[in-house]
Amino acid sequence: MFDEQWTELCQVSSEIEGEVIRSFLLAQDIQVILKTGLPPGVYPGLTPIKVFVPQKDLEAARRALGEIERG
Repeated sequence: MFDEQWTELCQVSSEIEGEVIRSFLLAQDIQVILKTGLPPGVYPGLTPIKVFVPQKDLEAARRALGEIERG
């Protein structure tokens, strides 16, 4: 898992939004890593949460993310 190239898919502003995206992508068999510079529980909404996926899954993740946005 960690010897793959990871690419930033998007940034979100809340842990909840990040977890929704992560859960949805994991259900699509796309691995996800969420990263933040500051603890989001201490500074909610003040630091972006970056969503990373393996480079090989980037296009599939973008399509899946589009499905979420369309509802």
